[in-house]
Amino acid sequence: SQLTSGYQQFSIGVNVEPNYLNWSLTKDSWISISGASGTGDDTSISVSIPANTSSNNRFGSIILRDYNNTQLDAILVVQAGQTNCIAPHTLIAMGDGTSKPAGELQVGDEIRTKHEKTLEKTYDRVTRKEVYTSPRVKVYIGDKEIVCSPGHRFYVDNASDWIAVTDLKEGDTLSGKAYIKTEEYSEGDVIKLSVANSKTYISEGILSHNIKDPYDGESP
Repeated sequence: SQLTSGYQQFSIGVNVEPNYLNWSLTKDSWISISGASGTGDDTSISVSIPANTSSNNRFGSIILRDYNNTQLDAILVVQAGQTNCIAPHTLIAMGDGTSKPAGELQVGDEIRTKHEKTLEKTYDRVTRKEVYTSPRVKVYIGDKEIVCSPGHRFYVDNASDWIAVTDLKEGDTLSGKAYIKTEEYSEGDVIKLSVANSKTYISEGILSHNIKDPYDGESP
């Protein structure tokens, strides 16, 4: 089953032949289940999946075995990684000097930004825009409040590096503004942007990176 990156809970059932068969369930350490063993059918086993705070997808399984440790069945669990995205209302710096909400951007729009490595000011085009549902946080940076996914990366001046929200700390400075705090926020829509060449964009005046996933090179 493909899950979002947030916390998930669902039920599974065990049906065995003969119905007096002793069985057990084994699973990956990040998966929790309510009953690891039993006899006969059980239709109400609760499965809990904690939020995936990594930027990468993770794969696991729940395996049904008999008393001889022979595998009888298995369920594959695929959990999405944290997206590196911003809320739809977040203002993005445009090439003409105006700002536009991320949710209103279109592929081909020109934005004003800085190159990911040289930090040279540049103008680039949006090459991809997608909408996802994700856990979200609110980040307070100077006088700015930015709602984004926990894995979203900003350029941190004092570290000279791109750092995820979850790793920001007291004393960090982002685009000349002091990092204050991060708060939990409601799960909801986020916008995934890809930008040609520079791989960055400016969200609410703070320099953001659009690369998260090493598998495709252009995810948020």
